[in-house]
Amino acid sequence: MDRHTEIIKTKLINFSDKTTIKRLTIAFAREYNQVDIEHALVITPNGIAYELSGIAESVNPEVIGADQLRNSIIVHNHPVLAGEIMGDSFSLNDILLSVRNKVSKQYLVSGVRRNTFVYSGSLSEKEIWLEYKKARNVMLERAFSREADIDWEREEIIKILAEKLKGFDYYDYF
Repeated sequence: MDRHTEIIKTKLINFSDKTTIKRLTIAFAREYNQVDIEHALVITPNGIAYELSGIAESVNPEVIGADQLRNSIIVHNHPVLAGEIMGDSFSLNDILLSVRNKVSKQYLVSGVRRNTFVYSGSLSEKEIWLEYKKARNVMLERAFSREADIDWEREEIIKILAEKLKGFDYYDYF
């Protein structure tokens, strides 16, 4: 168990009801887009929605178990720094969690930010980690060559992964 993440609520849902899932996702985004600690909503194929509370730097959905995470949908937030309107996008840890647990889809909310990614490829955690590092190097090369102005480092890395990796899709909305 993760001593920094706790399950604060569970709710039974119909996983095949896309309207309910959309409603839960939007409600989560409204409630947690400006809070100082990370939270997550994990919607599992077996019909349980878990609300989790973490710490400022992380929330760990793995507290519910790998069997629950397989093919699940995760929504989580990143706190917004003072003076900003949003925080950065998905972290390497967010991506690795999806690969390791075969998560169906991840949503992220951070202030006005609404991002989604899906990874349906077959790369291992180590291979994804290496691809992330390559994408980070591409992002840095683009920044240093002034090919691109980089406002959000992780967002740019995710976009590069979406360009280069088969089965990796990224959206600026949900």
